[in-house]
Amino acid sequence: MAKRVAPNPYRSLRNAFFTHGIIRPYFDPGFDLNDFKAGARAAVQTVSKLLSQGDFDALEDLMEKTCFDDIKRRLSFTSAEQRSALKVCEDNIHTDFVYEVGIMFQEDQYETADRYVEITYVAHVVQAGMDKVIEQMDNVRSIKESMDVYSRSTPMVINYRFLRKYVRGQDPDTFDWTISGVNHFSISDPPKGF
Repeated sequence: MAKRVAPNPYRSLRNAFFTHGIIRPYFDPGFDLNDFKAGARAAVQTVSKLLSQGDFDALEDLMEKTCFDDIKRRLSFTSAEQRSALKVCEDNIHTDFVYEVGIMFQEDQYETADRYVEITYVAHVVQAGMDKVIEQMDNVRSIKESMDVYSRSTPMVINYRFLRKYVRGQDPDTFDWTISGVNHFSISDPPKGF
């Protein structure tokens, strides 16, 4: 999954077009991007907690199969400390936004009733206890100590991709949102990611 850090003005305009010009009139008249973002924020808290606990039984029901298999594989290479750092609480989310709204269908199924909406949600997360880190930085005696404290408090960026199926003529709430991509990574070390 690509690493998204900041909003893209072009994508924001495209998101508005897809939301107001396609999703609402044709798929789901009650769809609201702000409501989606609030739901995504809650889902991230739930899923990240399950990731930190390595609770694969609960995660399997929330994720698309390929995403679940990838997460399970990647978590097998992490330590307990690394897994616990994946947990995101609402108080830790500094800022969040919808990066991209997409509509998908298979080329050979254009005339069928199935459509998919995929939304990429991005949040900037500051670890719990950041106020204590700032206090520690005020009390350090050297630049080296300051850098050591800062390196333990590096902000994280999380990207979650959500997928929902829509079938023409069926209630939009028939299908739940599932997670089709997850990435947690540090701003200071973008090549690694989770």
